Amino acid sequence: MPECTGIVNVVLMRRSGLFRTGQPGRRAGPIEWLAGGAALLLLVLGARQVERWATTPGEVAGFGEAIDGDSLIVAGSEVRLKGVDAPEITQYCQNRVGRDYACGVVAKGWLRTRLSRGAVICRIEGRDRYGRLLGVCMRGDEDLNDAIVREGIAVDFGGYRSAENQARRAQAGLWSGKFTMPADYRAARPRS
Repeated sequence: MPECTGIVNVVLMRRSGLFRTGQPGRRAGPIEWLAGGAALLLLVLGARQVERWATTPGEVAGFGEAIDGDSLIVAGSEVRLKGVDAPEITQYCQNRVGRDYACGVVAKGWLRTRLSRGAVICRIEGRDRYGRLLGVCMRGDEDLNDAIVREGIAVDFGGYRSAENQARRAQAGLWSGKFTMPADYRAARPRS
């Protein structure tokens, strides 16, 4: 192994399993072990934190994970899509031929698919009554809040009336059959 200098030596291991100090025959002391541990910790945690540090204070960015049709986790923060109301995960709707389907699961799948296509940036615009961040999330040039309503997967909850009207006219998604508005579904089943 070629000789290295500086912090690189601290984090490289030799066959003996001891950290190299840059001086032949000398074993790493407490300072080198501490520096090596700190460097390793920065490497492990750094990738996740860079996503947070690279955005403005009113944003979270990174690869998202769908919680349900209108909530996701981005960079360790739970974000609810502002102005959007998707069917609850346990909610069923009827399609155009009257067959029941798990529209809440469909909504989560729609969001999961969109999130799998790349990183998102969510502009944070406040908190909901449960303390979750409210945000408008973009994946590239696509506004996910607008798209989920425009495709009829979710309904307007303050801010996407035009998108909902377009979905209604096209009889897209929920609008092709019968469903209970998500807010009404939740009201009939209060949180415990």
